[in-house]
Amino acid sequence: MRPLITVLLLAGTTLSTQVAAQQCMPEFPFGHGWFGADGGYSIPLATGRTLWLFGDSFVGTSKTKNRSGTRMINSSIGISSCGSDGKFSIRYVWAGQGTRRPEAIFPATHDYKYWAMHGFTHGKDVYVALEMIRDRPDIPGALNWEAIGTRLARIRSVERPLAEWKIDYVDLYRGKVFPGISISKENGYVYLFSPTDTGDSLHSPTFLTRFPEAALDAEPSQITLDYLARDDSWKAVRPSGIDFADAKRVMDDPFGAGSVWYEAQSKQWVAVGPDPAFRSNQAVIRTAQAVSGPWSPPTVIYRMPEADPQSRGWDKDTWCYAAMAHPEYRHEGKILMTYACNSFDSSKLVRNLAIYVPRAVYVQLPLSLNMPGQ
Repeated sequence: MRPLITVLLLAGTTLSTQVAAQQCMPEFPFGHGWFGADGGYSIPLATGRTLWLFGDSFVGTSKTKNRSGTRMINSSIGISSCGSDGKFSIRYVWAGQGTRRPEAIFPATHDYKYWAMHGFTHGKDVYVALEMIRDRPDIPGALNWEAIGTRLARIRSVERPLAEWKIDYVDLYRGKVFPGISISKENGYVYLFSPTDTGDSLHSPTFLTRFPEAALDAEPSQITLDYLARDDSWKAVRPSGIDFADAKRVMDDPFGAGSVWYEAQSKQWVAVGPDPAFRSNQAVIRTAQAVSGPWSPPTVIYRMPEADPQSRGWDKDTWCYAAMAHPEYRHEGKILMTYACNSFDSSKLVRNLAIYVPRAVYVQLPLSLNMPGQ
């Protein structure tokens, strides 16, 4: 996309030796009826485990041998832990698990389904922003859907068996702004990076919205969003939605805030996400002194080898996306990043078990993020 600060670009051929040295390297093996998904947001839990949020997921039963015997549901979850020996382990969860009638963790309604975005913890509860997706059979091709809004799900008892979970929902936004692609907490507020959909991914900005975290202690249905305006003031979101002409463009594209976190050592905010150019198959990084920006121009930090025509096993229909970082796995100046690859040919997606599963790689952070801040 566009350049920023000098970053070490790790090629797929050099990553294998670097990754081997990492402790507790996340991986997402098939098993117990789970045969891949995209997405891959992570939420650290108070117990030291990590909750992983997956999008459309291939699931079956323990007897299922490959994807041809699965069904696709719109969400599943993984709960992982790191053993004392540094070994990563993960347990996958979805409704109807082990039966021939699997259902999503966040079940679809008659009018739309949910795709999980980012989430956070508050007290003993986990909150997840859900993008509301409506099928559009009138649109030709694989991308025959549209996003129509965002809801916030609260999961209670997430460390307990699934049968004991309690999930309730509250509307966050209806329209072409989607709060929650990345979520951060600071100074008593929950900040939600909020991409827009103008029909052009290269010219659909990201806004910033927020609400007081204390609102979660009251009734969740009372949550109301404010948006950051061009004059850097915070204004209430009206029933008609955010005023696009008045809202501040925190980023110029809808994907750059795939993951946002604060680097305490360098005193900088960092954002990692996919390059917005369609099928660019790259991940980019930005930095800022404040969560509201201004954010630096993006720099490419990783190129997905699965989509490189020079790579072994390359296929013209494969494309990669959903790049996001996981700062809880930061290690010796490197950050863990995951991404997913897909195929425009549905038959290849079913046959090729090397794609449509989150891939984890360690990427070197810029030197400026490993130095004490001023």
